[in-house]
Amino acid sequence: MGELEQYIETRRLTTRLVLQAQMIYFDYEQIDGLIKKFQEKVWNPWLCDFISQSRERSHKWDDDLVEVLEYTLAGRTIVTIKNKASEATVAIIFAEGYKEDIGCGLQGIDATCNEATSLINHAMNNMTWMNKCDDVAIA
Repeated sequence: MGELEQYIETRRLTTRLVLQAQMIYFDYEQIDGLIKKFQEKVWNPWLCDFISQSRERSHKWDDDLVEVLEYTLAGRTIVTIKNKASEATVAIIFAEGYKEDIGCGLQGIDATCNEATSLINHAMNNMTWMNKCDDVAIA
C-alpha cells in the first residue's frame, strides 16, 4: 500500500507525506497564479466578449506549438491549452460572460508544473495567433 492510500485509510500523517503535499501545493500555486494572469490578460480584455458575441459554442486556435480549444455550455467556459508534441494539457474554467473572478480556476491538468506554466505563458504571450480562429462544430 502506498503512502497516500495508507493516509486515506488511517489519516496518519508522515513527514514525507507532508513534504510531498507541500511540493504539490507549491506547484499548484504557481499554476493558479498564472491562471489569474491569463484571466487578466486574455479572458477579461477580449476572450469573454468574443465568446459572448459568437454564434458558435466552441472555437479553436492553434500555432506550431499549441492548440487552444474553447467550449461553452451551461454558463461555463472551458479553455484547454494543449502542447501538440507532448500532449501536456491544462484546462481553465470561467463563468460565461463574467469578467469577475467567479469560478475561474484550474479545471483539469495532465502536465508537469513546468509544462503547465509554459503552456499558459505561451497562450498569454503569443496572442497574434489568436486572431486566427476556427469555429468548431460539435456533433
